[in-house]
Amino acid sequence: TVMIKGTTLGVVTDSEGVFQLSVPREAITLVFSFIGMETQNVSLKALAEGETRKELKIVMKESSTELEDYRIRKHKKI
Repeated sequence: TVMIKGTTLGVVTDSEGVFQLSVPREAITLVFSFIGMETQNVSLKALAEGETRKELKIVMKESSTELEDYRIRKHKKI
């Protein structure tokens, strides 16, 4: 998931991690998140007149937090 920090604007990437998101010209922070990976914040500077944003390449890092095993039991009412 890619979100503009502080907003509800965002997109989901495709299976290759490719995304397209229209962002404002002012300085923003993009928040990248994925299950099992560390959330990353990437700051983008404000654009000058005539300047355009370029392609971003973000490499996610595996989360060091381990998930615990949980046992789910189904109870039947008799």
